[in-house]
Amino acid sequence: MANRELKDEMQMGEGIESVPSPVENQEVSQGIQIPLDANMQKTLVNIVLSDFESAKQARDGKKYGRTAKGAELGFDEWIKELTDLYFGRREAKTIPWRFCSNRSLMIGMAIVETLMARLFPAVFNEEAVNWRPMSRSSEDRVKKLNKFMFWWVKVHCHLKDFFNEWTRIVIGYGDCVTESSLDVQLVDRAQGKQKIVRTRSDIIPKKDVYFQAGSRDIQRDPVILKTSYFYRELEQLEQEGRVMNIANASTPEIKTLKDVLPVIGAPTEGALQPDQVEEILNIKRRNTPVTCLKWYGAIDIDGDGIPEQLRVLVALDQRLYLGGVMLKDISYRGLRPIDVTQFIPRLDEPQGLMGLGVLEQVKELALEIDAIFNQMTDGNTLQVMRPGFYDPSGDLDAGALSIAPNKMSPVSNPTQNVYFPEINIPTEKLVSAITLVLEFIERVTAASAYVMGKESEIVGGSGTATRTQAIVGAANQRHAIPVDSLRRGVARILTQHLDLIQKSSADILLGLEGRIVGDEGDPLFAPNELSMDSFAGEYDAYLLPDESMGSKEMERQLGEMLYSVLTQNLIVATDPVKLYRATADFMLKPYGKDPEYYLGPPPEMAEALKPEEEHALILSGQLSKVKANILQNPLEHIMAHQKFLQSPTLAELPPVLAQQVTEFLTAHIQEHMMIMTMLTQLASKVKGQKGSNQGGTNAGGNGAQGRTTQGAQAIGPEPRMGSIQEPLARAGATQREGESRFPT
Repeated sequence: MANRELKDEMQMGEGIESVPSPVENQEVSQGIQIPLDANMQKTLVNIVLSDFESAKQARDGKKYGRTAKGAELGFDEWIKELTDLYFGRREAKTIPWRFCSNRSLMIGMAIVETLMARLFPAVFNEEAVNWRPMSRSSEDRVKKLNKFMFWWVKVHCHLKDFFNEWTRIVIGYGDCVTESSLDVQLVDRAQGKQKIVRTRSDIIPKKDVYFQAGSRDIQRDPVILKTSYFYRELEQLEQEGRVMNIANASTPEIKTLKDVLPVIGAPTEGALQPDQVEEILNIKRRNTPVTCLKWYGAIDIDGDGIPEQLRVLVALDQRLYLGGVMLKDISYRGLRPIDVTQFIPRLDEPQGLMGLGVLEQVKELALEIDAIFNQMTDGNTLQVMRPGFYDPSGDLDAGALSIAPNKMSPVSNPTQNVYFPEINIPTEKLVSAITLVLEFIERVTAASAYVMGKESEIVGGSGTATRTQAIVGAANQRHAIPVDSLRRGVARILTQHLDLIQKSSADILLGLEGRIVGDEGDPLFAPNELSMDSFAGEYDAYLLPDESMGSKEMERQLGEMLYSVLTQNLIVATDPVKLYRATADFMLKPYGKDPEYYLGPPPEMAEALKPEEEHALILSGQLSKVKANILQNPLEHIMAHQKFLQSPTLAELPPVLAQQVTEFLTAHIQEHMMIMTMLTQLASKVKGQKGSNQGGTNAGGNGAQGRTTQGAQAIGPEPRMGSIQEPLARAGATQREGESRFPT
């Protein structure tokens, strides 16, 4: 339909400067109801119902595979089968006998949760979320926005929990539709009631989403979300001005939902008084569910020839208009607050909105494994309780025959009257079959043993680190595209959240006054520093590159091996900048440790202050400028600081100040000792490795043949050796002017 197409000017990234500032003094916007006459209301109802029927027919007209018995699956049956596969739900079997084994090994859940644990760290991390202005914006404004939105996403709204569930659904089902909105709560404070506003996103069940045939863009094509409210909820929303036609008609020609809603169990007058009937009717009506259609689309409602983006709510069964809002009254940029994210595009719908998930990928293979396992279980049952045959003409009472410990059954000639055949179960072949199918599942999903958290077992066994890393790297390549799709979905949803915030009034911040604080409880912004005007303009969320796709264990192992190789080289070992970077990148960061906490500031930023210079800074109160770093001679500093603690200078200070200086210097000495310990251990490690490589032997050859370790083989040829012993031995010596103060 031509009137539902958006003009090019309305697309993201254009018309930026013309967008109004979000600082308008208005209430928190949940959408202003569009005043429509009865004819236009009926027109919108007809459009929504027509789109719903066409979308429903397009969906129901497709087939989505077959059941185990060969019956074709419709959409709802298909979704149920995938859900049952995840939860391992199986019906009781009656063939070959009643209640024979029909267990599920939960392969679907195992694969989804394995990939979930593997991929989610790469999909969402509050630290990785950044904001990019779509037009020229001040650096200060961008910094404020990043700091505020980090707090909003992580602390205020706890969106990580939502994205955790969202990622699991996308991986499992192949796609997930979400709807974002403002969540307004009234809180009693000392100064009275106060609004606390959050943004939220809700996952829409797959069965409740209706796309038109051939839909490619959820922001452009009509989309319908099927939902349900209790009448009492709609009544409350009407009081808030967010819906209409519930108990009060918007126009005289329109009936209300109260007039047309059939109430289940409505009382008859009988012996009841009219007021009693009305009271009971009102109670039952309030708890009556109302099925509604929420329609997102574009239509020209003001006759200017330009379609407006709308959100319309219609009572399905009652064919009644319950309200509509223009998206420009909800979103800063007029975006639909809905999104769909795919795991893998479908080949049968290469440009469609539905995706392919791992549950569908492994369904047949998982059921095959379950079938083989149940065959083994039934076979074991038959071996323990073998079926038998008996001669009906003999004296055997078959009804009295049973097997139990110490149970005896009288039979005149058991060898002739009763026969229990030998049952042999090919257990090894069945186990091999399960193993084979599991290998196929691993190939399909790239969830191999290495990827499924078993690296340590493999690496510790016969596998080499490089081999493991190669396998994990291949899996990462397979997962790169779906992870990228998920990360872009995160960015789109967060951008919708910002648009909702911007469109709302500044009273969002009024409710947050004094609550925007950091980890230590300190305010993140100065008083009156933050206003909605700080965020004026258009921004898109994006996620910084993530390196968590690789195995953490493998990353650490390879890092330690590379560190060992680098620090044996004189160029690295005697250069403070290079050694600092190697230690930070390969020994501390992979474990999530802050290099500055252990090593001080980076050498590029650190000052190699002399001990007496540090003493002067301490006495002048500039404690923040005094921090041990890798450029300094730790032993020299330790001795100088200890001498200062016993000096007359300290004794002459006021007692309180002397105590503060003593405590600070004691802690400062500990920093130097930590660095010196690290350097000493490094020197010992290099000395040991050098001696081992030069004189070591193995069982299969001489020292020359066996000196190269498996780790060195993984990295490459044996590196050039360099000694850090001599610099360390000189650590306590008096430095000559211009001599490097780095002790190693």
